[in-house]
Amino acid sequence: VGRLKFSEAFGKVKVEGNVSGLKAGLQHGISIYEFGDCSNPGARYKGMDKDPIKAMGRLGNISSNKSGRSKVMMEIEGLSINTGQYPIVGRSIAIHQHKDDMVSRGHGGAGKIIACGVIGASAK
Repeated sequence: VGRLKFSEAFGKVKVEGNVSGLKAGLQHGISIYEFGDCSNPGARYKGMDKDPIKAMGRLGNISSNKSGRSKVMMEIEGLSINTGQYPIVGRSIAIHQHKDDMVSRGHGGAGKIIACGVIGASAK
C-alpha cells in the first residue's frame, strides 16, 4: 500500500512518497512499465543509458525498514511527466519482490511484482 508523487524540474522527475506492506529489512526493485496495467514487463523504456542492458524504466531499489515500510525519495534523469521522449503519465510503476541487481537483463533478479499502480495526472 502506498502513494507516490511525481514532479518534474530541471530535466529530472522526482519521486516521493511512502510504501508499506513490504518484506521487512529488504531492498525491492522499482520500475516503470510501458503500459498502465503492468501487463508487459518486457517493454520497458530502453537505451537511455550508455549500458544497453539497463532499461530506462529500471529506477533502482527501495529499502524497507523493520516494519516493512519504505520512504521513497529519488530523482531520475531523462524521464518526463507528460512530454519529451520518455513521458510517464499513463504508465505503471511496480515494486518487485527482491532487489534489482541493475546488471542482468529483464528484471535483474528482482522477481515478481508485489505492488503496482498507474501513474496519472492530478491538478494538485
